[in-house]
Amino acid sequence: MIGISVDIAILHPRTHPLIAGILSVLLSHVDDVTEVFTKIKKRLDILPNNGHLQIWLQRISCPAMIEISYSEALCDLVGGEDGGNYGLNLWNSEWIKSDKLKTALRTSKIINKKAISEMTPIIPSSEVDVFDYEDSTQFVESLLARFNKKKQS
Repeated sequence: MIGISVDIAILHPRTHPLIAGILSVLLSHVDDVTEVFTKIKKRLDILPNNGHLQIWLQRISCPAMIEISYSEALCDLVGGEDGGNYGLNLWNSEWIKSDKLKTALRTSKIINKKAISEMTPIIPSSEVDVFDYEDSTQFVESLLARFNKKKQS
């Protein structure tokens, strides 16, 4: 199931949020989560312009305590890889003269550490329903039912 989900993510970028939700559930049934997740990330790293996907992968790895690095700047910011000073430059603001505006645009203001600490390893369907997939909850639940049925056999 994990391999099929990864292949779908490679072929259909629109499904990245939904696939992240599915992978988070499937990974909860795996013994060596770090090893499997590393393989998933390596497979998905072949995609060009995959920043959106990396954000979703970090959504899985962060609460699961999987130590892995990402090339996406937003992931670095969430992961604290900038030394905790939130000095990453997400956008070019050199042209701004106002110190007040520069302070308002500091990247530290866009990260909600409390929300990150409250995240669960399994992505709830309510987080991926934002993308308006028809019957996405039923789709995920039917996949999980099939997975659990095969696992019991």
